[in-house]
Amino acid sequence: MFAASLAHTRYPFAPPARRFSPGGRTKNRVLGTQLAEPGFNPAITPDIRRLLELSWAAGFADGEACITIAKTQLKDRTKPTYRLVLTLNQNHAGSLTRFAEAVGVRPRLYKVRRTLSMNRDAYVLNICDQHAVRVLKSLLPFLERKAPEAEIALMAYDEGRFNVHPGSKGHPPHIWKIREFFYLKLQRMK
Repeated sequence: MFAASLAHTRYPFAPPARRFSPGGRTKNRVLGTQLAEPGFNPAITPDIRRLLELSWAAGFADGEACITIAKTQLKDRTKPTYRLVLTLNQNHAGSLTRFAEAVGVRPRLYKVRRTLSMNRDAYVLNICDQHAVRVLKSLLPFLERKAPEAEIALMAYDEGRFNVHPGSKGHPPHIWKIREFFYLKLQRMK
């Protein structure tokens, strides 16, 4: 009856509820409507599978991800560079690969060098710049704990014009102030 209780919630992918008739035969019910074909096995459509994978990825990101703006100062430049980065660390490479496939990025995993305090191999998945923006936008409806950080990161990317390469003249001074503001704001949210 758990599936029947989900029929009235916000979850469109509730498992089918089964009702047993006195004759021992079962009638399938999906979200309270009887199906015409006996013995119908409800298949998960590609759209529902995509929603399931995105919601799983959002839960995984809520617990394991780090949303940050990386600031790098190079010796030959007067201004620092800012990048939006979504990082996931995990000792199970399969989980990171599933996350990458669920959000539609290439699963480039990096193995972390082992130290004496580590009992297992660890892996890192970094998603940067426009790819991180695309991933955060797709996960945002499902995020809970990381939703405020994701919203700030997306605002920073848009308002700080992270995707614009200004050429030899550089960005105007107000853009640098916006970038530094969001860099510090996201740090304070940790």
